[in-house]
Amino acid sequence: MFEQVNLPESVKWAILVFAAGFFGFFGKYLGRVVLSQFHREKDVAPPSPGRPSPERKPSSGRVQEEKILKKTAKAHAKAQKKLGK
Repeated sequence: MFEQVNLPESVKWAILVFAAGFFGFFGKYLGRVVLSQFHREKDVAPPSPGRPSPERKPSSGRVQEEKILKKTAKAHAKAQKKLGK
């Protein structure tokens, strides 16, 4: 069985697979770096005069409290529904 294995052919395929993995990994990494640069530029760029900038609501403690109250009310309603079955 091993006498049929061509050593130079095996080495060529091993190098080819290694190179493909190398380029695949660093290509993916480079793609992420480039995309993060575009996102960073988009966040830093000032809004154009033709379009209004999107307003962001500052997250305050009151908003968080409202979310918690809503979740507890939902959980309570779910428990009541389960008891009714």
